[in-house]
Amino acid sequence: MNDNGGEGRTLDEVQNAVLLALKEGIQSKDTQKLEKALNRAEELNVEEDDLVNEARKMLKKMHESKDGNSYELKKQRPGSTNEAPENTLARELAKDQQDNEEFHNENKSLQLLLQDREAALADELAGLSPENRKKLLTLDQHAADLLAKGQNDQHAAIEAMEMGLVFRRSNFGLNSVQVYVYREKLAKEYNRMSVILMEESNNFALCAEYLEKAQILGELYPEVVAVTYNNLACFFRKKGQHRTALNYLQEALNVEKTLADSPINISDTHLNLCTVYSELKKHKEAQFHIKMAIRHLQLELFGRVLGTFEDPTEVEMKNDSVQEGR
Repeated sequence: MNDNGGEGRTLDEVQNAVLLALKEGIQSKDTQKLEKALNRAEELNVEEDDLVNEARKMLKKMHESKDGNSYELKKQRPGSTNEAPENTLARELAKDQQDNEEFHNENKSLQLLLQDREAALADELAGLSPENRKKLLTLDQHAADLLAKGQNDQHAAIEAMEMGLVFRRSNFGLNSVQVYVYREKLAKEYNRMSVILMEESNNFALCAEYLEKAQILGELYPEVVAVTYNNLACFFRKKGQHRTALNYLQEALNVEKTLADSPINISDTHLNLCTVYSELKKHKEAQFHIKMAIRHLQLELFGRVLGTFEDPTEVEMKNDSVQEGR
């Protein structure tokens, strides 16, 4: 077997086979077949062919469509899926997509309250009736207990947190600090669980559900958006859809570049990019991103880029607590 993908086959024959696979993918509108053929075209440097460009355009449209035959995730309303109309959580989450714009336009008073977040949370809680306050604290404690029990109870814990969000929306209102803070907390939990599902169970259906909800609830929080995009990239890489993974990682980088003072680790995104490019056999791009990952890790740990001959073990760290927080 030679490097051209078949014993005795010339490079031209292999390239023609790839172009034929692209043509078949275009005709059948098969997302996975197009992804596979485009990845192979990249490996063979078949970049400028009209058929390749047509396949790219079609794949992009399919990703933007609701009808692609893959786990394509979008910022769409869960209420538009097959969920039962009487499902309170589905209705509440469905509102969040349209409500995000309202947050951006009408939350000046909320931003003022967030300057003293803990006091605002306490004031809003104090405004509840004793009965509702007890209900909310019971919901939150139940979710916390389930999270503490470990992986077997994680899905039940998320369901409890979802009901906690529904309760807050109903009793505090959309523009409350309680809702704003809890949305972020739940979005982070969706991301955490999606990683566990990808790494330990390969439950792609539930993972897709959690990542979709993380996109909807987390849209207001740039740090959550960056983490969600990274997790989406890992999700699609595991599904063999490397081109989609690269798109999400680039979006993550775009967000992270606006978060100069954030604890978000941009080095993680560069490491993920290195992995995807390596799997695509694009080693020049992979090498660039591993160098960028090292550079950002040094900035994070030492506050500067180390010299070529400096030993990292002999350089004082910027903050000894950095490693503990990673």
